[in-house]
Amino acid sequence: MSLARATIVALACALLGGTAIADPAPNKANFVTADRVAARWYAPETGGPSRPRFVTERILGFEARLVSLVEEGDLDYQERHVRTALDLHVGRDLLAELPLEKEPDASTMTRVSAALRQAMIDRIGEDGLTKAAAAEGISAAEIGSLFRRDARAAIYVDRAINSVLSPSENQLRDVFRTTANPYRDRPFDSIREDLSRWLVSERVKSSELGYLQIARSRVVLTYP
Repeated sequence: MSLARATIVALACALLGGTAIADPAPNKANFVTADRVAARWYAPETGGPSRPRFVTERILGFEARLVSLVEEGDLDYQERHVRTALDLHVGRDLLAELPLEKEPDASTMTRVSAALRQAMIDRIGEDGLTKAAAAEGISAAEIGSLFRRDARAAIYVDRAINSVLSPSENQLRDVFRTTANPYRDRPFDSIREDLSRWLVSERVKSSELGYLQIARSRVVLTYP
């Protein structure tokens, strides 16, 4: 059974010291599904308190489902999946806003966004992505927007923090031989591209979470 939306709010409040606010039981006869804000955050890098960012329940629920599918193979999610999803959301939003000396052109954004999307599909299947979106009422346009944000964050990581988007042949072979990966039981030549996407997505995720840990003292996160 999936968690209720009220659980997302309560958990978000608990993550970084907020106070949970009880959500009264809805009157089913008059209930209308609508999006609500699960968390509000800002940082100096994104304009401070005058320019807050919002994480909605639908988006957070969708991202928690993706985390659960990747980690557990389950469309339904637990509190730990929401925690990871919220961290990744804030980290990616933050990195996507940081300035670069030269902004990526449209073709680069499209290429990286498509690669990150395919890496997710490699892990959970097209059906998994579709079901996660349907469960939270997420449109194709919203999915595209999230992956474009992810692409901009990944490009910042690649250019300003650590080269992650273009692993070398030697790096791929080393990862194939020495790490737990989804492709170790198949010939290397048959999975080179799949392994590259997997490695890129893993390194980007690690860098995003690492950056958020460093920046956490500057991030103010509050809850409605």
